Amino acid sequence: MKSINYCALSAARATVKNGSNRSPPRKLPVHIPGDSKTNLKRAQEKVKDLVEAQALAELQNFAENPSRALRSYLFTDATADLFARWLDALAELSNNRGAAHALAGLRGVGKSHMLAAFGALAAFPDLRSTVKDAHVAASARRLLNYRYKVAHVERGTRQTLHEELSVALGGDCETWKTEPSKMLSFAASMSDTPLIVVIDTAFERENRVERDDGPLLSELSSAAKLQNIFIALALDDDIAGADGVNVSISDSFQIDYLDPEHLYKITDVHLFQKDDQSRAALHDLYTTLRTIVPGFNWSERRFSAIYPMHPLIAEIASAVRLYVPNFAFLPFASAAGAHAINRPALSLVVLDEVFDRTERDLRRVEKLKDALSSYDHLAKHAVAQIPIMQRLQAKLLLKGLFILSLDGRGATARELGAAMLLYDEQRPADAIERIANMLKVFAEAAPAGTLLEIEDEGGLRYGFDIDVPADYSSASAALVEQFVETAPAPTETPCAPRLSDEELAQWASLLTERSLPASITEPDARDQVRAALAEWQKSWHAESLLKNFDALPDEGLTTRVSNLASAVRKSFGRASEALDAMLAKTISLEEGIERAATVFNNSQEQLERNREQLSQLRLFVRELPERVRIATYLSLAETTHIDEIESARRELLDISEDVHNLFDTESINRFNLLWREFHERYTEHYVNLHDGTLRDEERQRAIEELTRTDEWREFESLSQLQIVNRRYLEEATRLLDLACRVECELPTRQLLEEKPGCACRFRLTFAFTLSRIPQDLADIMERARAAFRRTLLFLNAPLAIALDALARKDGDEETITRARTLSGMFAQGTVPDIFTPADVSLIEKALDRMATPPPVRLELPGSDYGLLTRDELRARLNQWLDDLPSEPALVEVMEREKSKSK
Repeated sequence: MKSINYCALSAARATVKNGSNRSPPRKLPVHIPGDSKTNLKRAQEKVKDLVEAQALAELQNFAENPSRALRSYLFTDATADLFARWLDALAELSNNRGAAHALAGLRGVGKSHMLAAFGALAAFPDLRSTVKDAHVAASARRLLNYRYKVAHVERGTRQTLHEELSVALGGDCETWKTEPSKMLSFAASMSDTPLIVVIDTAFERENRVERDDGPLLSELSSAAKLQNIFIALALDDDIAGADGVNVSISDSFQIDYLDPEHLYKITDVHLFQKDDQSRAALHDLYTTLRTIVPGFNWSERRFSAIYPMHPLIAEIASAVRLYVPNFAFLPFASAAGAHAINRPALSLVVLDEVFDRTERDLRRVEKLKDALSSYDHLAKHAVAQIPIMQRLQAKLLLKGLFILSLDGRGATARELGAAMLLYDEQRPADAIERIANMLKVFAEAAPAGTLLEIEDEGGLRYGFDIDVPADYSSASAALVEQFVETAPAPTETPCAPRLSDEELAQWASLLTERSLPASITEPDARDQVRAALAEWQKSWHAESLLKNFDALPDEGLTTRVSNLASAVRKSFGRASEALDAMLAKTISLEEGIERAATVFNNSQEQLERNREQLSQLRLFVRELPERVRIATYLSLAETTHIDEIESARRELLDISEDVHNLFDTESINRFNLLWREFHERYTEHYVNLHDGTLRDEERQRAIEELTRTDEWREFESLSQLQIVNRRYLEEATRLLDLACRVECELPTRQLLEEKPGCACRFRLTFAFTLSRIPQDLADIMERARAAFRRTLLFLNAPLAIALDALARKDGDEETITRARTLSGMFAQGTVPDIFTPADVSLIEKALDRMATPPPVRLELPGSDYGLLTRDELRARLNQWLDDLPSEPALVEVMEREKSKSK
């Protein structure tokens, strides 16, 4: 018998002292392609052979211990740059000019930790010397020895933000009831140094703060900007209103975005340290998983960064934190990694361990009680229906499915297999089929409405019915504002040796890259130089390079890119400012050229280096918007299940993950080639299915032919009888309505140039459903006709009597003849090949004469079926019940011999 390589297949569930269940060590026998000696070594390696796990000081309530929050803060390039800019803004406050900064980002990304560390640096001067990051330390030194007053406002601890602000500032909310901004001003006036107000959601809250604080936050921001106040706001998704982004906040706060990538950087550098040899081994492991696990499509960079965590855990951390506020990716990774170091190298930490870690807290959430009740029901009853050798896998699947349902998306069998690393090396499709069968068992056994089963392009998608907040995961991202660090324009030009007329002419020629007179002594030469500089300046302004850079989406704002833009701004940007002053005749031609030359340190080598940076920035600014558009297109495009298309999609997404590829012309050319190939094939595939499905005249003709047959008319007539099951008619009506609605004459090919789908909302999965409508209608009709005949034969004796009575009444000869014919057939236990509408009318009249339905005598089905599975027996019993008359009647279940004798 073929077996599946399930994680922890042979390991028993370990029980710890406190009674909680933790995932067992995972044993994954694998075949790794490549050199046999290397493969054997890889298979025998353990996690501890590849990474050096470091302990992480876990601190949950950062506001309670700011100094410890600072000591435990791990800087990356991105967070150090962000931290330094906030410290610089704080150092530059004046008596009548404050600042309001907000930090946006997904739940658990580290906003609270950063705000607490920022407050600690401001409040405790002695901590500033402990900062090890040079960039942050330099900005911290600008605060001198000032001890800033810091007030922590904890959202969610009172009914209103007004009350919470009052508690933080030590005031009385009744005194400032109508003007809370005055309370802020009064508190600022009581301090010799700037007042810092840190506004963050309280750690101990049990639920989301469901109120709109936007207007009051905007009012506080306006008040702070006119005084010596710095407001630091954690922009959680619960601050957004029901209609999306709080526009008042985006208009009044300087918003920075804390990207989750810095967490993965911390995990890679500080938590699970790796050397070059380990990274080479991880490349082999990643290649192995991509080969043997269907649907394992995460990037190698993410896999290597957070190994031994499964890459999916980083994605679902914010969804778990939505219900368990004290859950965060880094502490979980630290704790789970410590237990995983002795596992085989391919035994990653997956979703069941997230469930085990958070189960107790999840059960305290009121919104999850119904879903967890369904989970418990399935764990107790549905798992018992699965073969005993697969029950452990079923329990793991159930835990993984619950975690994946927290954000409302659920999972297909293929996705769940990749998420839990359940696979069959030799026959991958068999593993997916077994998982799909388990999910089907769960769906059938779950209480009604608690486990959703939705048809998706990748197959059936399952998920627990959890009410996910509509604004989850989108509000914070929508509030992100574009931000680029810019150097202040110089107020004075450094003193430098004056250049000769010949040197000035040479610099004008170098800057404009044109052949100009050797000296600016002569009036004609001066005019020629001035015209050349004016032409260069006109071209610079027309290009608007720095302005276009400032408008770039957040995907391009990395430290390297910001440094590059800063260098261009400080070189060619300042040279342009000098030329602007010269052309406006504010300064002389000589001074204008000399200021421009000073920007480049009077060095031709420096000019060439800056010109190279200018070329790189031009390339980046030109390519990034299109790269972002393509990445969005790829993420929204439906899965085609065509290897060539999906392979191109994966490589495109992998390239687009690193924006620094935009500095590499070869990478850009490769990306563009792949994009053209993907778009052409995807468009052709989509248009063919779209047009072939929605403009299928053959399908409509087949439906019309079917509905004109005698069998269809019989089906419609019999469906009106009061004793038959109307489910068949309802199914047929639904399919007919669907067939009538689907029609589209839009120019699909042109629409796909910008968006990955037609405006008619056609989905690729619809093609299969719509193409089967004629066949499905025919199947429904045949099943219904057979079921209706069985139902009528259950009442054959009383129907024969009632029809005979109708025949004896006065009436036309044709009616009498037909009634006697039907009566005779029912008396013999047979029915006609086709019931005419007149036959159905006579049967309806006969049923009306049967005032009290006689008992229905029948025997249980199944005695002639032989060996049946549980599902087959259930299907036959359900069919048997559907065939019973719908009207109230007593059912007498008889033994076979007695039934025949009667």
